[in-house]
Amino acid sequence: MSIMIIMRGPSGSGKTTRARELQKEYNALINSADKYFMVKGEYCFNADQLPAAHNWCQDRTRCACEDGQNVIVDNTNMSLWEMKPYVEMAEEFGYEVKFQWGKNPMFTEALRAVLEMGDKCFAMFNTNKHGTPPEVIFAQLAKLGPCPVFSPDLRDILVSKSPMELAAEKEQV
Repeated sequence: MSIMIIMRGPSGSGKTTRARELQKEYNALINSADKYFMVKGEYCFNADQLPAAHNWCQDRTRCACEDGQNVIVDNTNMSLWEMKPYVEMAEEFGYEVKFQWGKNPMFTEALRAVLEMGDKCFAMFNTNKHGTPPEVIFAQLAKLGPCPVFSPDLRDILVSKSPMELAAEKEQV
């Protein structure tokens, strides 16, 4: 059975480092929205292109699943609904799904524990290699779905809804 590994964690938590280790272990293809922003070896992030980057990552993941390749989805995946397209693909193609945190799984828990400290801990987060500002990391942590350390239940992911879906439902009522 092929395997899909879904990485979880905020920017700078070591997801890509861990994904590269797992790539060797599982002979897997790594897909990430970040790769969409790579231009001639340089990371050129553009927030306006984020939806296109995630669609691109999903398309690449679907192609890998069609070929039966082991695949690693290396995005933040902080909310259950963000993982939903990948879990749906995994089910469609008969993949086993595993969840992994960054190189240091305690990073996310430590970040979550200090959220209440605000400005006092901003300096601690200014060292990630992506240059992601602390306030963005805090916003990612605020979206963290249930069971931050343990693997979420696939059924919870499959019934999860994005903020846009929830807003549309609210308008219909």
